[in-house]
Amino acid sequence: MPAFLLLSPLLLLRPIQDAETFEAASHLLHQMRDANRNIADMRCLFTMEITKDGHVLPVQRTILRYRSHPEIIHLTFLEPHEGRKVVYRKDENGGTMRVRPDGFWGFLTLKLDPLGERAMEEAIDPITAQGFPNIVAAAERLLQSARIAGPARVRVDTLSTTTGLAPTIRLLFQIGDSLETSLEVDARTFLPARISKRDRANAAVYRYENIEVNPGIPEEEFDL
Repeated sequence: MPAFLLLSPLLLLRPIQDAETFEAASHLLHQMRDANRNIADMRCLFTMEITKDGHVLPVQRTILRYRSHPEIIHLTFLEPHEGRKVVYRKDENGGTMRVRPDGFWGFLTLKLDPLGERAMEEAIDPITAQGFPNIVAAAERLLQSARIAGPARVRVDTLSTTTGLAPTIRLLFQIGDSLETSLEVDARTFLPARISKRDRANAAVYRYENIEVNPGIPEEEFDL
């Protein structure tokens, strides 16, 4: 049984300077990296619940498509903004993302900076954050920050689940009294299942459901 499943509740609340807790978190991220190495492409239902500047935004449901080489991240919106499509190709378009708007303007194709005001209007993370390797990289940066931060805690535990579904392993970061990020990982596949994060004015919950790994997504599904 992996070491991170053997942690007692008392160990889980110790500061990151606790070597055993740090090792458990590092081990989980290592297993996530290994799982990502086997992904050529992926498709899933991706749900975003966003609170931005204190305002709760409508829940966004999309189909997320991902290809690893070359990296492509594609969103097709289901609700709201039904019909909107967004694609980011890492090595193309000068780092911009391309957008096919929903509604009347659907005949247009826009190029936007992923970090620009318009692209981030209903988001607190750019589209580039949603590739699975990028999720692991962000968690690794948080772990390093927590390791050297002042009041910081890291927690690793296994969450119960409903019958028929795999349990999830949760990696929780608490830095100071204002920043918290929780990464829940499928205990069988080591792929992300849910991410929640909050700071003083912003919060997000991301859910990854019905994940298909290596379905052989045709090129046209990455088009606008």
